[in-house]
Amino acid sequence: MSLIKEKDLYPKIRKWLESLLKSYYPKKTVYSFDTSTIYLSKFIQDKNWISYRSEYATYQIKIDILGIIIKKETLDFVFIEVKNTKISLKDLSQLIGYSRVAKPLHSLIVSPKWVTDPVKILFDVYRRFDILKYDDNKYIKIGKWDVNKNDIDYNFIYPSKPLLDIPK
Repeated sequence: MSLIKEKDLYPKIRKWLESLLKSYYPKKTVYSFDTSTIYLSKFIQDKNWISYRSEYATYQIKIDILGIIIKKETLDFVFIEVKNTKISLKDLSQLIGYSRVAKPLHSLIVSPKWVTDPVKILFDVYRRFDILKYDDNKYIKIGKWDVNKNDIDYNFIYPSKPLLDIPK
């Protein structure tokens, strides 16, 4: 498989995310955006969603794909970082940092190339899923993107299925 440009993956992943969120949250207003070139703080300000997130000015982070879930006076984030190479520990560290700052409801990293050998060993051999934790009972999910189906390959998900842990 030739190397696909990361930004070329964004439109289909954004569309996939919005469809997924609408199916998981049918009674909420759902959006998805390519926010790869704008700080989350500026995006929130431009959308006039400051009232939902008083700490918005601290979000000096750029998320590739941003999902938004709104119900009444709450606004939740869904983060997706997209890679066109194998997902490395460095890539995971970046998303963990972003997720600890803004505390999204869900946080995912996806790549059509899956993960590097050290990441695979870390999870398959040493079972170190604890490193993916970013908030109380919230863990980054890692998925393999299937470019032919424009969907996650559900045979390749860390730490476990389901892809999204829906709060009760």
